[in-house]
Amino acid sequence: RVKGGNYKIPECLLQKSKATILPYQVANLEYLDKADKYDITYLTNEGGNSTKTFDAVVVAFPLTKDKSNVRLINIEEKQFTGSYQRTLAYIVHGELNRTRLGQAEGYADTDNYFFIDPEEQIASLSLLTPVDYDEKVKPEVPPVYKIF
Repeated sequence: RVKGGNYKIPECLLQKSKATILPYQVANLEYLDKADKYDITYLTNEGGNSTKTFDAVVVAFPLTKDKSNVRLINIEEKQFTGSYQRTLAYIVHGELNRTRLGQAEGYADTDNYFFIDPEEQIASLSLLTPVDYDEKVKPEVPPVYKIF
């Protein structure tokens, strides 16, 4: 857990590495075999295209055909079947009714529940711990759960 949010990790890594980030929509990623470099063609804010060359590239985008418009040139492309699935997480503050989950009174408590029944609307339920939590100051973790 990271105070201020997990997004701080890539921000810090980016800053420490002195890497370049292109916050644009990428159109093409081409491996230049002879130069052992990569060309990235992206759409600019002005509506045109621009290309930059890099020694190494890290790209994050869905690998299903229904969501990816990035053309990979001279790069082995893995084919992923299926479609992109949007997943939502809900954060809920409140006491957990363990009997509603089918857990008998006095049964061993757990902070994580996983549901494998395809008819179940919930996939998992987990107790969250604040990043600034100190059990010496307050022994009870606040009842805040993440539900998928």
